[in-house]
Amino acid sequence: MYIFTTRSYVESITPAIVIAGSALVFTVASFWWLNARRGRLTMTEVRIFSAYIRSDLSLLRLPITLFNTGASALVVVDLRLQMQSGESRATLATRTFRTTIRPGSDDVDDFPYPYAVAGRSVVTRFVEFTGDARVMAAGKPATIQLEALIDRKGWREIGSSTVRLDCVADPKQYITYSNDPAHWRDGQLSRASRALEDVRAELEKLPNSASGR
Repeated sequence: MYIFTTRSYVESITPAIVIAGSALVFTVASFWWLNARRGRLTMTEVRIFSAYIRSDLSLLRLPITLFNTGASALVVVDLRLQMQSGESRATLATRTFRTTIRPGSDDVDDFPYPYAVAGRSVVTRFVEFTGDARVMAAGKPATIQLEALIDRKGWREIGSSTVRLDCVADPKQYITYSNDPAHWRDGQLSRASRALEDVRAELEKLPNSASGR
């Protein structure tokens, strides 16, 4: 009569069995890593933007570039920004998708719609956000936190960046600016300071209930 013991079990595990088992585990793990692993979205730094700042309407257009670190696709249902400049804060909702960062009369792509970011891929959308003049005209650099509504995962923080709204020298014209001071014209910050101060003066004349958007 054969009595099964732990020792006999261990002795029955031959090198061939160990190699075969290791190969199976490696194959399954590799398949999961390459084809099924769910990652997260990250964003690139904002280097260029377009802005329009008036007391009755403010817009901010950004190139939103997202990278999916995983193997499975992620569906972006919606985007929004949490913006802070000085002591002022606001949530900026997506208004439209555009075809380019440079504003034009025929650059509308569509209203916001869900889109997929394939695994280990990069997708860029030119997103126009409905701004808040009280934050955008603060005259200081703004910090933005991008949040994405991911299908079946809810809202997620994607990343943050700085937008140099303090360089917006022509706030009542919808034009493009660089975050890099090397591309600014001489005296741009001074001109921007005066122009944004004018916008703030207009905001002060509005009723306290006005949103400034």
